[in-house]
Amino acid sequence: MKMTALSRYYSILMWALVLTAMARAQRIHVGDNVQVSKANSNAAHYELIAAVDPANPRNMLVCSILPATVGHPTVVYASEDGGVTWALTLTTDKAAGFSRVSDPACEFGLNGSAYYAGLSEKYPPTPKVAGLSVFRSTDGGRTWGAPFLLPDCDRPYFAVDRTTGPRRGTVYINATTYDEKLDPKDTIRGSGVGLFTAIDGEHFVGPVSSMIHEPSVLMGAGNSVVLSDGTLVVLFGVLKDQKDKDQLPPIRTANASLNVAMSDNGGMSLSKEVKISDWFMDRMTSAGSHLPVLAVDPGSKAFKDRLYAVWDDARQGRLAVMLSYSIDKGKTWSEPRVVNDDRAAGELGQGPDTINPEVAVSPEGIVGVSWADRRDSPDNKGWWYRFSASLDGGETFLPSVKVSSAPNTFTTATPVPVSGEVTIKANALEVLVTREKFLFSGGDALGIFAIAGGTFFPVWTDNRTGISQIWTAPVTVSGDVVAHGAADLARLDDLSGKLSIETTDTTYDRVSGEIAMTVQLKNSSKQPIWSPVKIRVRSIESEIAVAAIANADNSVSGAGAIWDFTPELPGGELQPGQQSKPKILRFKLSAVRPITEPKHELVKLDAIALGRLTKLTKELE
Repeated sequence: MKMTALSRYYSILMWALVLTAMARAQRIHVGDNVQVSKANSNAAHYELIAAVDPANPRNMLVCSILPATVGHPTVVYASEDGGVTWALTLTTDKAAGFSRVSDPACEFGLNGSAYYAGLSEKYPPTPKVAGLSVFRSTDGGRTWGAPFLLPDCDRPYFAVDRTTGPRRGTVYINATTYDEKLDPKDTIRGSGVGLFTAIDGEHFVGPVSSMIHEPSVLMGAGNSVVLSDGTLVVLFGVLKDQKDKDQLPPIRTANASLNVAMSDNGGMSLSKEVKISDWFMDRMTSAGSHLPVLAVDPGSKAFKDRLYAVWDDARQGRLAVMLSYSIDKGKTWSEPRVVNDDRAAGELGQGPDTINPEVAVSPEGIVGVSWADRRDSPDNKGWWYRFSASLDGGETFLPSVKVSSAPNTFTTATPVPVSGEVTIKANALEVLVTREKFLFSGGDALGIFAIAGGTFFPVWTDNRTGISQIWTAPVTVSGDVVAHGAADLARLDDLSGKLSIETTDTTYDRVSGEIAMTVQLKNSSKQPIWSPVKIRVRSIESEIAVAAIANADNSVSGAGAIWDFTPELPGGELQPGQQSKPKILRFKLSAVRPITEPKHELVKLDAIALGRLTKLTKELE
């Protein structure tokens, strides 16, 4: 009996160890899906913004539009229990004096305050008054005061100064503003970033505008964030020429740019724009959901004030989620990298397309990115909502996971939200019935926010109930946040611009799918480089195959793989102009497609070289 009991004990212990190892390997845990919009379960919801109160993370807000509902209202849902239950707290419909509201935005202020805004047309006085209606709540969004009207604009966002500086409590609204329109063609002569400011959190002034003139136009308006020193950073896209706004696959061009502008004086002015990246904007494939998103590290030890921008981009021949980050408060930006981890179709323009990317950063510095993903949708119209995270400041991302427990699908039986319009022209009736324009995108924006403990709340729409509803789920990411993915690497210097890699031989065995590349490191700087020296892979891609690293020194086959060149350094160092010994880098290709063009990239690697620019003394070892 004792042996049996002991055997059971060791069996239980073994399985506990196995389960613990599995739990550690599974770095992203997704909780139950929660229906946010249950109070309006018969109304189609599209386009939403989500927010959490950092001072009380149990308080959450989600706002959305109901475009197929009579009157085109918007709604606000609030949760007081950390997203477990949700209540409808505001409806901007005819009963509230509105004839149409769109582009909703919501945010928490300080001391339990909350804000909601939407572009509105109001009932009497006549004629209709168009502008930005702003509501304020003093109890975290449970009840709302009477709205006040700001000048007309487009796609607003809130940002709040939560610093300890002199502008603490200032509330900003950034939006797209226009200076003039020409009739009858309605050609925009000037557009730009408009900034409203409420120093006391209540009384807004502005807008202060930074204008862009034709043929360019601000298209792809993003949100804004506040850095720890009180600087406001605003994200926005600029279409180079209005004639290129509707590019069609398979060939797209860099028809736009993604930019930021800053205000370091409390919204009194905006700086000259800084370019993040070219933007291959494809409004047609994204069904209008082409809004970029900006997030900032709120104060983690490793990445405080690091900025992250995400957007959908068609430079790969399909829409992919791109991410770029800035380590110097928006002055310069990293080369964009793809976040979604699915494989492109064999032909340009065939998808699968990813749309509506969102990004948030937890207090610990974990970066979370979510998006509507079409890898499992053969029609390239439906989606599952997916999530991935980075523990190293956006250099690499964990394998993505499905967040939604059911897909958004389209079949011949799928209800199609429609709206009707009847007008009288020349004594004749004109009847127009149209489908909801956001049917295949979910709207111009979805949402995500983060709280302490590495927990994120992606917020999205899907039609699992037969109609587009709002859903959320808690997603928890485990793991330590550290530069370059490991403590020993975090202590090394970035050797960019100081080290070059020279290739001496490359072979490809088509039978085995193996690629071997012999390389040598060369110190191209004027100062010595000391061991250890390592190459860390940030991403690996292939245009024709699934590519993996076959001989990493840490046995990783993808992002995060390490090649240690320390043994190849003569005497543990590289003097200026000196080369290392040769080292073979091996790759493995699988699921290889036919090679039909000479320019096909078999392997494309993005990596960073790390080492020491000062010799490590024994006292420091």
